[in-house]
Amino acid sequence: MSHSAPHQESSDSMSQSATSSRHVSPAQIPPVRSPRPSQSAGPSTTRLPSLTQLIPWNPAPPLVPAASIGHTFPMQGSHPDQTFQRYPPVQISRLPAVAPARSELASPPQALPIPLPGKLQVPGTRRGPVIPQRRYQPLTASDRRRYVEEVDLQSSILFNSLDGEGFPLKDALNHRYGALEAREEPMFVQHGPSISLRLNWPGYQPWTRQIPTRDFRNPPGPITRDKLTKNVAKSVQRFIEEQKSREIEPAEEQWRVGEGYIELEDLLLLRLDNVSKGSWQIQLQLLTPLENKQRRLDAPLPAIRPAQSGPAPPPRQLSWKHVGPGSSSMRHGGPPL
Repeated sequence: MSHSAPHQESSDSMSQSATSSRHVSPAQIPPVRSPRPSQSAGPSTTRLPSLTQLIPWNPAPPLVPAASIGHTFPMQGSHPDQTFQRYPPVQISRLPAVAPARSELASPPQALPIPLPGKLQVPGTRRGPVIPQRRYQPLTASDRRRYVEEVDLQSSILFNSLDGEGFPLKDALNHRYGALEAREEPMFVQHGPSISLRLNWPGYQPWTRQIPTRDFRNPPGPITRDKLTKNVAKSVQRFIEEQKSREIEPAEEQWRVGEGYIELEDLLLLRLDNVSKGSWQIQLQLLTPLENKQRRLDAPLPAIRPAQSGPAPPPRQLSWKHVGPGSSSMRHGGPPL
């Protein structure tokens, strides 16, 4: 009975407060404030982690963009010296963060050129001219009628690479066919066992050589484009070896072949033209302009360094050493044994 009276009293007070709260206006309700910690409560036992504990320390420099694409543009309401990138960086590298200079922020960088689809061209490079040649023609009218006019000549065989038209002959000799297009395509399928390659190089006599059109397999099959490229490169190399010691017409001096002049590594193989029945003419082009080759020829020779002054080294002595009955050997240096 002693505990029931307080319980009844608390229930009555709660009901009275709930009834009275219905008649209180919002303006009369005091604002709720967070309780202040007691001065006598002492220091709190729960501590927040520091910034160094939340973020692990990394001794490496921060990541900064090494290159980006697109212009920069100022944002409205920003500082005049601040610029913001329109596009995200295309390459990220770990470099030390260095603040850019004021002059770098004043003018936006130039946009990087976007390559167009198609053949890849190296900017800033320029090829030389095509070797001028007279088209091969049989000597007599009957041969021209028999081997040219009454024959259905085939289309030219092209030699293209990933860099464009033409294939370097030096790559063909070194078995570097990775950039040659359609390198495994069979050539001369409906043809005889051999063809004649022809060159009418300016300033020299007409030149010809036969090459096989079948591969040395069992059973033999037609050669592929890469094998044909190598055979043509060997033929041009033989032409240069045969003509480098011969005289050239004075008017065609710029087309001289041989060491120090036009060599195999200066040439691109463009195509083979079917000029008559069984004859194909080699079409070539210089890798660099002709004036670049002439400029290298006219360049002065390097100066010969004079010999260092001082006493000449003593001559090396020869000595003989007896190694057995009736035999001896010679060695360098030292007194005779």
